Amino acid sequence: MEKHLTPSLRLTTDGKLDWFFQQWVYGTTIPKFTSKVDISDAGGGKYKLSGSVTQSEVTNDFVSVLPMYLVFDKATVKIGAIPLIGNTTKDINVEIPLPQKPRSFAINANHDVLAR
Repeated sequence: MEKHLTPSLRLTTDGKLDWFFQQWVYGTTIPKFTSKVDISDAGGGKYKLSGSVTQSEVTNDFVSVLPMYLVFDKATVKIGAIPLIGNTTKDINVEIPLPQKPRSFAINANHDVLAR
C-alpha cells in the first residue's frame, strides 16, 4: 500500500501508513467535523469559498483527510481534501472557476471518513 500512496495520503515524512493503522484499525477515536463556508460570486465565472472546517473530539496527533464537496442542483462534486491534525480549525479561502454558483459547500458528503 505504501508504495502506491497518493500525495493526499502522504501525511508523514517517512511515507508509511502506521498513522492510519494506529488510528483507524487499532484505535477507537471518531472525529467530529464541522464547517462554515460561504460561497460568493467573484466575477468572471469564478466563485469565492471563504470560511473554515474544524476537526474536534480527537487526540492531538489524530490525522484525517477531510473531503470537500460543492453541491449543485443535479450533482455533488468533490473539489478536494484537506488534511487535519488534532483538534484544529483550518481556514478556507479560495476562488475557483465554475460553470454556475453551487447551492452549498459540504464536507464528508459521501461519508468517506468515519465521523460523529
